Formats: sequence, structure tokens, C-alpha cells
Amino acid sequence: LYGKYLAPKSKHLEERLKEIQEGKFDEEMKKMKALSIDELKKMYNEREIEPE
Repeated sequence: LYGKYLAPKSKHLEERLKEIQEGKFDEEMKKMKALSIDELKKMYNEREIEPE
């Protein structure tokens, strides 16, 4: 309930939602859906991780 009604709206999440709705990530998702399981695992293991 807190997250729905009391927590302030997150501006960066609203911006990301707008990007998704505009199709910004459609091409990348299409490429990823065509990859094999092994290619996806490799991509996951080589991803750039944000510093804490």
C-alpha cells in the first residue's frame, strides 16, 4: 500500500516507461529474442554492472 499511495512517484521510472512505449528498445529486444540460450548466457555474463 505504501508504494501505491504514499511513496513519491519516481521520475526516472516514468521516463523509462515512456521510452518503452515509444519503442526505443524494440530492435534490441528483437535481436535478443533471436539468440540461443548459450548466446543469452554469454551476453548476461558479459553485461556491464552498475557500481554500488
